[in-house]
Amino acid sequence: MALSKIDGSGLTGIGAAECSFSIYRVQATAGAVNGVIDFTNTDFDVGSDTNGTYFLAPSNGKYWFNFVGTGCNSSGSAVAANTACTFSFEVSTDNGSTWTPKNRYYWQIAASSYPTINESIILNLNQNDRVRVNVTSQYVYCYTSTDPEKTVHFYGTKL
Repeated sequence: MALSKIDGSGLTGIGAAECSFSIYRVQATAGAVNGVIDFTNTDFDVGSDTNGTYFLAPSNGKYWFNFVGTGCNSSGSAVAANTACTFSFEVSTDNGSTWTPKNRYYWQIAASSYPTINESIILNLNQNDRVRVNVTSQYVYCYTSTDPEKTVHFYGTKL
């Protein structure tokens, strides 16, 4: 019996993603950042759907997003014990005029620490919807290094 050749034609899902990205932030001087994160560097951007601040959905569908960073206080030091920290993935359906948090991620640690932030979400988007990351309480630490273990990252792909 002859085996069929698998060539990948006709794939759907992640293997045939029309867009995927990995962007991160590097600063000239290491330190704390909050609010809407401006990602300064790109690992890859299949489809060129990011501008550093937000992702622009090229078509209707479900998309997976992930945000990774290290929490800190305003001076870049450890977050104080029992201090609430939050961030959210926000979506705009009107070309960036208004932004709606889709999930507010909350963390609080019993001891002073640099909490690891690693959260994902799947969103059902329409073409031209925008998605961004907003650190709304406390800060994330941004390094001068491009070392992936020391940067604030925003990832995404169409499912």
